Amino acid sequence: MLTAQDRLDLRIKPRGVTLIERDGTWHVVDWVGSRFYPNVADVIEEGRRMGFSRRISKSVDFSKLTRESTILLVHARAHLVNAYEYQRRRERPEHRMMWPCPKDIAPHNLWDPTAPYGGMCIGLVWEDVETKVTDESTRDVTRAMPSFQYQAKRRPDGVEWPEYLPAIFMRLPIARIAVVADPVGGTHRDTYERASKAGVPVEIVDDI
Repeated sequence: MLTAQDRLDLRIKPRGVTLIERDGTWHVVDWVGSRFYPNVADVIEEGRRMGFSRRISKSVDFSKLTRESTILLVHARAHLVNAYEYQRRRERPEHRMMWPCPKDIAPHNLWDPTAPYGGMCIGLVWEDVETKVTDESTRDVTRAMPSFQYQAKRRPDGVEWPEYLPAIFMRLPIARIAVVADPVGGTHRDTYERASKAGVPVEIVDDI
């Protein structure tokens, strides 16, 4: 998770991208906006279908990027502080494991609010999806995005006040930098020159 002090120390802004250095390698931190992606699962599901592509300002110091650099995606709702409330069931002991970890990481499947990770597992972002509800009798929902839809669950009825903290929820390699061509004004030439200073492949494309 990212505390307010972390954001101050790393100069991470709640929008756009920030470069941070860790152990001699620079990484791109991209804060995903909640306006178009209110749910963390929205971002992951879109990437599964269409691949991950992030826009980076041409003012970024590309010379700091190498093949070891990565993109770290941050979302304001990526860490559920009260994840324990999502995982537990109050009535019967056999229901203490509410939702198995999608990667079957054993400690994540334990009913233990004192665990170091606080009970949080990325699998829970599919259990906290906000969208139009058509059937109040079930938590199952269909989340409609502009070009696709996916199945998830709405927040459990027993969780009245979810607590969120910004957190890094995904780490991606930088496979290439694509510069969009400007055939009329030719403004892409300067951007290409800047991007070529990075230690990763750079291509000029017609559109993204």
